[in-house]
Amino acid sequence: MLRGFATVSLALLLAGCGLWRPAKVPMDSVLEKSACTAAADTLLVMLPGAYADRDDFVREGFVAAVTERRLAVDVLLADAHLGYYDDQGSIFLRLQDDVIAPARRHGYRSIWMLGISVGGLGALVYAQRHPGELAGIVALAPYLGERLTSLEIANAGGLARWRAPAFAISRLVRRSPR
Repeated sequence: MLRGFATVSLALLLAGCGLWRPAKVPMDSVLEKSACTAAADTLLVMLPGAYADRDDFVREGFVAAVTERRLAVDVLLADAHLGYYDDQGSIFLRLQDDVIAPARRHGYRSIWMLGISVGGLGALVYAQRHPGELAGIVALAPYLGERLTSLEIANAGGLARWRAPAFAISRLVRRSPR
């Protein structure tokens, strides 16, 4: 029985490794143009969660929700997978060089980021590193740390009383090239 458990565990571990893709330069993305204007000046950049991909935003109705509301907003689905976060935090360089800078060159005046889980964390850290560059952030269930961190917060009496260790907050920011 133990051997069977070990075999299944190893298979799951190896399958999980298949989900971890290398960071490409430039980062791939797909632009969904607004149906209600020829030249939107607002861009919504969508960053997927840890084990999701950019196509999940289409499958789960996020892009359709923007279209149905007749918003004059173009949507950019960034392929911001875990490989970018693991690659010395290159996610922030790739977002700047491959998403935000080209968007500005194409005339977008207002850029928003929507991120789920680790994508929410990526949006929050990007905004911290580039103050005033984004018009807004929509962080859906942003990943903010391990379960032990939430236990520490609860034990301290809530966020107002909890003091994060400096290394925990700065690790992700310090690892990134920019």
